[in-house]
Amino acid sequence: MRLQKILVLFTFVAGTAGCAAMQPKKAPTPVQEAVEEEPPEEKIVLPDGVEGMDINGDNKPDVFKHYKEVEGEQVIVKRETDLNADGTIDVTRHYSLAQKPIKEIIDLDFDGKIDVTRHYQEGVLLREEFDLNYDEKIDMTKFYEDGKLIRKEQDAKLDGSVDYWEYYDEKEVLERIGVDHDGDGEIDDWHLGKDKSKIADPESGGALSKEGPPPADDLDKGEGTEAADSP
Repeated sequence: MRLQKILVLFTFVAGTAGCAAMQPKKAPTPVQEAVEEEPPEEKIVLPDGVEGMDINGDNKPDVFKHYKEVEGEQVIVKRETDLNADGTIDVTRHYSLAQKPIKEIIDLDFDGKIDVTRHYQEGVLLREEFDLNYDEKIDMTKFYEDGKLIRKEQDAKLDGSVDYWEYYDEKEVLERIGVDHDGDGEIDDWHLGKDKSKIADPESGGALSKEGPPPADDLDKGEGTEAADSP
């Protein structure tokens, strides 16, 4: 239930978090989920190099755009957003001098600590890191290629080690799932993503076993087949 709340709130943040100035308008893509049209804003005068915007009409800045002069022009290098009007920054996005996002950090539960970090390369989403249980440690990482999700790694047991992997095809459809039961960092069971009732048995060279996938609780019991080489 807590993870569902996190994902719902994360969806809200992604739709509100921001937008890069001087970016051409395109049809929404997974890479642009946090780049949407801004709501009406009222500019507030701040020290040189910073522009404040009042989003909710309380005469206090909710969005701060930090500028730097480059070849005679002012370009945004950082954008900060206070989502819940409590005076604390919840989303910070950094930009390159070419006006492309470099990094974005998000506080989902408004406690002043980072819960999600997004890394970009040439403006394209490269990696997302999540703290799912608010302990200031990364519990899940999503990897992207050309803006598309290709792999997810998760510390499902929250013991500091990755023990769950998901691999996606070029259409971002889940292909297979790897599970480490004994905590040695090696995948013990392969589940087929499109048919989770079957398990790829490492001992049979990838042939399907007749067993169904173990319950989630079995992650803590160390049940499964012998270790398989990771792809």
